[in-house]
Amino acid sequence: MKIGKKVSVVWCVVGACLLFAFCMAAQAASERKEQTSGKAKYGGQFVYAWDRLPLYFDEVVGFTVYATTVPLTNECLFQGDLTKGRGGTGEAQWVYNMDPHPSLMAGCIAEKWELSDPNTIVFRIREGIRWHDKPPVNGRELTAQDVAFSLNRLWESPKSYHAKSYSWATHGESITATDNRTVVVKCKPGMAGRVFRFAIWYSHMVPPEAIEKFGDLTDWRNACGTGAFMLTDHVEGSSVTFVKNPNYWMKDPRSPENKLPYLDGVKYVMVPDLSTRLAAMRSGKADSLASLSGALGWDDTKALKNSNPELQWSKAITGNAAALFMRVDKPELPWHDKRVRHALFMAVDKEGIAKSYFSGQAEVFAWPVLPIPELMDMFVPLEKFPASIREQYEYHPEKAKKLLVEAGYPDGFKAEVVCVASQVDLLSIIKNSWARIGVDMNIAVKEFGVYTNMGFKRTYEQMRMADVNPTALWTFSRLEKDQGYNFSCINDPVIQEAWKKVTANYFDEPAKRQAFKEVVPHILEQGYIMPMPAYYLYVPWQPRVKGYHGETMVGSLGSLGDFVKYVWLEKN
Repeated sequence: MKIGKKVSVVWCVVGACLLFAFCMAAQAASERKEQTSGKAKYGGQFVYAWDRLPLYFDEVVGFTVYATTVPLTNECLFQGDLTKGRGGTGEAQWVYNMDPHPSLMAGCIAEKWELSDPNTIVFRIREGIRWHDKPPVNGRELTAQDVAFSLNRLWESPKSYHAKSYSWATHGESITATDNRTVVVKCKPGMAGRVFRFAIWYSHMVPPEAIEKFGDLTDWRNACGTGAFMLTDHVEGSSVTFVKNPNYWMKDPRSPENKLPYLDGVKYVMVPDLSTRLAAMRSGKADSLASLSGALGWDDTKALKNSNPELQWSKAITGNAAALFMRVDKPELPWHDKRVRHALFMAVDKEGIAKSYFSGQAEVFAWPVLPIPELMDMFVPLEKFPASIREQYEYHPEKAKKLLVEAGYPDGFKAEVVCVASQVDLLSIIKNSWARIGVDMNIAVKEFGVYTNMGFKRTYEQMRMADVNPTALWTFSRLEKDQGYNFSCINDPVIQEAWKKVTANYFDEPAKRQAFKEVVPHILEQGYIMPMPAYYLYVPWQPRVKGYHGETMVGSLGSLGDFVKYVWLEKN
């Protein structure tokens, strides 16, 4: 199986979905006309206003999402195909952390891959890629030995996300370079899919010489990779500065005669306060905004559109809608009974929340599959499901009361949910709704570090507010019993069997998607997790920014922010 093989996406035959696809195609065709090689300009610095600092500069001590400079300086084995995005065919939006359909992927450090047997992955490493021209590597060519070193390092380092979540002892056998251009990864039986996704999307290559000299790359001054940009300055609490890598290997896939990157540099300006970030957009001091918690909601978007009508915008449904996770591993808790879970669902007016709290800019039903181009072949509209599922997303307080009586709670009960301060407003609406059926919910607000620790150590007693992340489908991250994000503590044999089937068919895309689609009705019927409406997010950028359509990661989370290598600035 090769990465370049074209695999057609089966689109859902629903009128609204077809209309969406046609609109996307029309928009993409119009945008492609503007992306001629003659219009691309070189030079300038892109200023990106971020809401937080990078926690570290080396993913060996944690997950990539918190090492926000790494995707610009270092590269993964694969990336997304930019031409399949909003500025191209419209098959992807490139804003979600997900495993893209194989037809949407493109080679990066690896040109292609194949399975030599069900448990062995072979990567063919691209020729002509050079490390940054700085000591101790001084621009030498990258080899397969470097790739094998980088992958082994991540899985062997106890603090890395790889080691903590995908232990090599249970997932892998060996990673070796058989020559300068070939890396062979041998996996435990049935684990090739999980190893593959982490190897290609969440593993950035680093030069062995730098690790030998410095121990790690946690000091920003030692950052070195093959990426389009080089890290040249970091002012603690203020900014991070990059300059272009003059020896970068990649050409613009939209205009193959053009060498990337177009920009002379990129600057991350750290602005935690939202109002200050908005002011930077209004004044033109920032080219775009970034946030690990999402882009702008509708209220801020509306205000910014009114004050700066010249700004360009993209719109995408969030992949991180809030949800109530109810522990179902404790038989003494009321919601161990499915009838109680259904009652709690029906007691909340989700349509009202979408219209009032989210100003109508939200979708009531968007979990566990998002209605987005990348997943439309798997998405089934709510009206196609049985009544027992549909009514969970409808407002039926009287039915909810009857279910509580049937379950033995005629006078209701008390409940507690652990959360952070930003979730209180939404939880207050739920609290008031549940009070009408006799459920008294206490909202326990925790400091973020305490909240996070309680979540992963399972020290919260009853409920936890978190996000559902319906784009990371293949990990069953909120559903599978051994996953850290399974905050409802679900251990469902039907879900477990589906997870095994998806994992076993990881490299058979149609079978994998069908296996997940088949278990969705069961997931919804059980009601283990109560998702809130998925709101729309908006990304603004200055009109001087060209070749951009709102992308945040062209591939998966390991490429967060890498879109800057494709954009250029129209000089005044």
